[in-house]
This record gives sequence, C-alpha cells and structure tokens, in this order.
Amino acid sequence: MENKPRILFLCNKFPYPANDGGTIAIMSLIKAFSHLDYPVSVLGMNTFKHYVNLKEIPEDVKRLATFYAVDVDIKIKAFPALANLLFSKKPYHIWRFKSSAFARQLEGILRREHFDLIQIEGLYLTGYVPLIKRYAPTTPVVLRAHNIEHELWERQAEEAKSGRSNFRYAYLKETANRIRKYETRHVTRETYDAIVPITHRDAKQFKKMGASVPIQVCPAGADFSHLPETTPYVPSPEEPLQICYIGALDWTPNMEAVKWFLKKVWPRLLKNHPGTKFHIAGRNMDSWFVGLNVPGVIVHGEVPDAYSFMKDHGIMISPLFSGGGMRVKIIEGMALSRPIIASHVAAEGIPVKHGEHILL
Repeated sequence: MENKPRILFLCNKFPYPANDGGTIAIMSLIKAFSHLDYPVSVLGMNTFKHYVNLKEIPEDVKRLATFYAVDVDIKIKAFPALANLLFSKKPYHIWRFKSSAFARQLEGILRREHFDLIQIEGLYLTGYVPLIKRYAPTTPVVLRAHNIEHELWERQAEEAKSGRSNFRYAYLKETANRIRKYETRHVTRETYDAIVPITHRDAKQFKKMGASVPIQVCPAGADFSHLPETTPYVPSPEEPLQICYIGALDWTPNMEAVKWFLKKVWPRLLKNHPGTKFHIAGRNMDSWFVGLNVPGVIVHGEVPDAYSFMKDHGIMISPLFSGGGMRVKIIEGMALSRPIIASHVAAEGIPVKHGEHILL
C-alpha cells in the first residue's frame, strides 16, 4: 500500500448514493482504484439535491475511500443570477460552485496529505485548481469531463428558440457563450495536466477546442454484479404495451425530454395502442411530475432499485434533445436485454447501430 499512488477526487456533488449517470461514473472509478489497492480520498459537495449523512454510508462503501463532505448551497437564486447577468461576464453556473468552506477543507487536506493525482469531476470545480497548485504544486490535476459543458447549454438554447419565451432563449444563449469561453480558456491554457472524457466523440471535440494536454477516454462504468436475472422483453399482442423512463428528473434536459414525449408522442401512441402504460421514475421530481394526471401514465417517483424498475416495465425510452457525455441508463438497459428507443443525442458516445442494438 505504501508505494501505491494516492488519489484525491473532488466532486461537485457527493458520489454516494450512485443513482444518476454522474455519480455512477464517479463511483465506478473510486471502486476501480480501490480494488487496485490505491489509497483514495474523496472530497464532495453536500448539496440540497444530493445530500448524504456520512455516518449513514454503508461500511462496504466506506472501505473504498476516505470520504469528506462539505455543505454547499448551489441552488439557483434569481437575484444573484440576474446580478451576474447584468454586471459580470463570468458564467453564473461556475460562480455558484464557489465555496469558502469547501476551499478551507480542501486546503486542510492538501496540507496534511500528499497525493500523486488529483481528479476534479467536471468543469464547475475548475475554480479550485489555483488552490491545488498553491498547496500541491507538483501533483498532476486531471479534469474528468462528464460532458462538454458549453454544448449542453447550446443545445438547451436551441430547444428554447422555438418556445414562447424570448428571455429564456436569450439567457440560455448568453450562458452557453460564457461557458464556452470559460471552458475553452482553461482547456487551451493547460489549466489541467490531462483530460479524461467519457466518450471518444468528446475527446475529438476537446482537441478541436485546442487542448494540447494528454487526453485519455474512460467510458462511464456500470456495476452489473447485482444485475437481476432477466429475459428479453417481447411485447405480447394479448397484453398492453409497457413503456418506461428512468432518469434524474431534477436535470433540465431530462425534464424537457419527458415533457416533450408526453405532449408530442404519448397522445398518438395511446390512440393507436389503447391500454398502453407509461411508467416514469426519477429522483427529486419537480412538482409538475408529482401532480401529473394523464391517462395511462404512472408516476413512481424515486425507486429503490433501478434495475428492477427497468426489468419490470418493458420498453425503455430516452428522448433527449440536449445533454452530453454518455447515458449510463442506456448501457444498463442493454445489459438487461431491454428494447430501447432513443434520440440520437441520447445515444451519443455509445457504439450502437440503429435497428441492431437500439432504435434511434
């Protein structure tokens, strides 16, 4: 153990429980390093949407790493967002992850311990790199890029263009421009010593942006050790169709995808296939979903076992129009032999063929 590399993960949300694509990707790497007997430490932001009590973490998870958590309020607030829009050129969505408490905890850890690698999980923690360089100047800093962030915002802006709110479109477009400049500046100035994107497609985009540091693709992992036994779902002419969606429904692209499906697809589907059931599951659901009253639609909220939900509810859909990185739920659905219908954006980064592995 003494000669094994020591690794520090910095996370903008606590990685346990691993119940969305981002936390699944983080925990898979923590597990991988731990299984190699690498000493791992994790400093995560404890946010309102993804809060955890360290004392309640299971012992088998605690054995993977030394976990630290700092309460950080990253809620979007109207007045600070407006003030930022009017009086600053920096992205508000970068600024809201600045925390003096998080910085103090990070400084304390770096003063006490030596690390051979520090990995920041996502662009929004870039603001802590100068502090890392001050207290650990020789330690490589790696950006684990779950998405190319400005593309996510550009796609949301394009979707908003056809909507009724000109202000929403203008705000999203301005946000996308600010994040693009911020992201490009740090990629080209070699703020990071290496970049680890989740898909080969994102790796190519970073190179187009001017990145000159080493880039190593590392796909999002998924632990299938607890995969339930299952057989391929084959719709029966005698039984109603079962369709399901599962995802983090506190993330805007997911919310917009499900709302679009309910508005544009579901009425026609129900008309042509009476009796069809559409099951929706996800954590931190907006009140819009909780109060949904649509024929044939069943809202489950957060489910205790995502694998069982996917196994029990037939055809999976993923109708994303914006987003980035890789949809782990599609990988999990394929492992469960579920038929999957997805948009091209949702399947980005996954080597699948239409009509062979998935319907696009």
